[in-house]
Amino acid sequence: MFENESHKALNVNEATGYLASVVHALGYLPENSLVVQGIHDGMTTYHLRVDLPDLDHTGRVLAIVRDATIGTGSEAIIIGVYEDHQAPQGPTALASLVSEIAAELELFNGPEVVMSWYVGAEDMHRFNSAEASSNVAQVVTEICDRQLAGLTRDSLVTPAQRVERFATVEAPEFADLLDEARAADLDAAQVLTVWESALERITKHDPILPSTLATLAVSLERTKHRDAVMVLAAGDRAAAAAIYLGDDAPQHERAEKLLLGLTGQAPDWSGIDALAEILAVIVSGLKGNGPITVQSYSVMNWVEWAKGRGSIGGEFGDKALAMDPTIQLPRLIDAMGLCRWAAVREHSWSDWNRRRNQ
Repeated sequence: MFENESHKALNVNEATGYLASVVHALGYLPENSLVVQGIHDGMTTYHLRVDLPDLDHTGRVLAIVRDATIGTGSEAIIIGVYEDHQAPQGPTALASLVSEIAAELELFNGPEVVMSWYVGAEDMHRFNSAEASSNVAQVVTEICDRQLAGLTRDSLVTPAQRVERFATVEAPEFADLLDEARAADLDAAQVLTVWESALERITKHDPILPSTLATLAVSLERTKHRDAVMVLAAGDRAAAAAIYLGDDAPQHERAEKLLLGLTGQAPDWSGIDALAEILAVIVSGLKGNGPITVQSYSVMNWVEWAKGRGSIGGEFGDKALAMDPTIQLPRLIDAMGLCRWAAVREHSWSDWNRRRNQ
C-alpha cells in the first residue's frame, strides 16, 4: 500500500510524476494534444494545450506556442505529445514536431525545451531517451494507488470518456412524473425556490425526491429558467430573478456578468458543483435524448468552461449540438474563449478545490 502523496511535489522526470502533473492541471487525460508546461525556478508555472496539427501544416501551432511562451518569465518548457488513438502517427513522426518547436523558440530567444514526452495509447517515454518506455495503464494505476496530486480513476480519463460517464450515475427513474410537473406550471419564484433547496440538499449530501427531480428537469425546458438556474448556482438569487425581468431590472447586468464569468470575483463554486451533480442525476434518470437532456449537456458545457476546463466543456457542447443543432449556448461559450474566473488563480475553481481538499 502506498502512502497518500497528494500534497508532495511531483517529479516530472518520472512517468508517474509527469502524467500526474498534467492531469492535475488540466482536469483530464489529454488525447490528440500538444501540452506545454512552463518552468521557472524548478516549478511548473503555466500549461498550454492545443490539438495536434497535421505534420504538414504546423505553422499555426508553432505560432501559438511561441506567442504563449515568450515573455512569460519561464526559462524552460516541457513538451508532451499525446497521440490520437484513432489515427496514430507514431513517436518517430511526432518527434519532428518537438524539434520544430525547439528551433522556433531558439530563433526568437524563447525558453529552452528541457524535456519532451510521448504518450500513446499503450506506452509513454521521453523523446530522445534511451530509457525503456512505461506502460500507460500501469502508470495510471500507480498514480491512483499512490494518490499522486489527489488523482483518482475518474480524473484520469479523456474528455469524451468523462461525458460518457456523466449519464451513468445512480439515479431514480422519474420520467413518468414529467407531465405532472409540467401541469404544475411553476412561476419564476417557485422554480428558483425548488432549485435553491435542491442545490442546498446536494451540498449537504442529502437525496432529492423523484417528484422534485421531475420539477427541476422540466424547468430546464425553458431558456429563462435554465439561465436563471445557472446564475442561482453561481450564488446570487437576486440576479437570478432579474433574468425574468429583462434589461431594466436592477440586477440584470450582474446576472449577465455571472453567466459570462465577468464578475471579477469567485462565484459560489460549491453551488456550481452541486448543479453539475443534479444535472448528472437528471440525465441518468431520464435515459433519453430529449430537450431536457440537451439543455443539461449545454449547461454542463457552461459549468466546465467556468472551471477553465474548455476541452471537457467542448465535449458536452458538442453532445448538445449533435442532439439539437439549433441550441445557442454552446456556440456562445465557444466564442468566449477562456473564462475570466479561470484566468485569475484566486477566483478559479481549481484554487477553490485545492483549498477545500487541504
